[in-house]
Amino acid sequence: PPQLARKRGGTCGHAAAKRFSHRFWANFQANTERRAMPCVLVTRAETDAEKTLSALRAQGFETLCAPVLRLECVPQPDLSGTFGGVVITSANAIRAIARMPDHIALIHLPLYAVGERSAALARLSGFAQAMEAGLDARALADFIRRHDSGALPLLYLAGADLSFDLESDLKHASITIETRVVYRMAPVTQWADDIVAAIKANAPQAVLHYSVRSARQFATLAAQHDLMPQLTRALQVCLSDQVAEPLRQAGFARIKVASQPQEEALIAALRGAV
Repeated sequence: PPQLARKRGGTCGHAAAKRFSHRFWANFQANTERRAMPCVLVTRAETDAEKTLSALRAQGFETLCAPVLRLECVPQPDLSGTFGGVVITSANAIRAIARMPDHIALIHLPLYAVGERSAALARLSGFAQAMEAGLDARALADFIRRHDSGALPLLYLAGADLSFDLESDLKHASITIETRVVYRMAPVTQWADDIVAAIKANAPQAVLHYSVRSARQFATLAAQHDLMPQLTRALQVCLSDQVAEPLRQAGFARIKVASQPQEEALIAALRGAV
């Protein structure tokens, strides 16, 4: 969106922001001409949104995209050290280090990832031993306890806001985690005018939510732009009950929680409810 293009410094995907904004409005206009299925609003960051939008369209849904967070990369994170493996809980960690020469020294190591999408992106970036190690951070910790010897520390390429303390959890298993922050998800403080206009004109029937922080920021932006009348009528489909909590607190009553914390289950919950 345009607000991404206006952000100065440290933002991944900066060059693609204008292209994304142009595609947004063109897609919206095309969608309004052939309405057959419910319209779904996707709140994911631009770096993650396209695959979700494509998956929804493939199943016949109309789509709108209104990112509530944006990816910012740490300019020169310290990746030095001797490690027995790499840990990521988001594909954004790979996006953050992919263009850094230092990451080449890590690609020979086993990489434990939350979700197959993150593992697949890691493999595309040269991590031949990248593996899906669970659907959330707790499952990831359990997987590491079962499969890692603990002989060398593991390098955790993390975001700035952690919802699960992986270091403390694995410390009890004598596995050392060294956390290096390589990115942060910064809040989008204002939606572009075309996004607001599209939501008002299109009144989405459902909204997808992936994290506690993004759900909280969505509620903030909905109120800020006077969109609560349109968006409280929509079904809020959430990755977990924790993700749903900020929406309940903000007054959203129509909420559906996925059976598992993965996108396939989220879309299945959507299909079963609309």
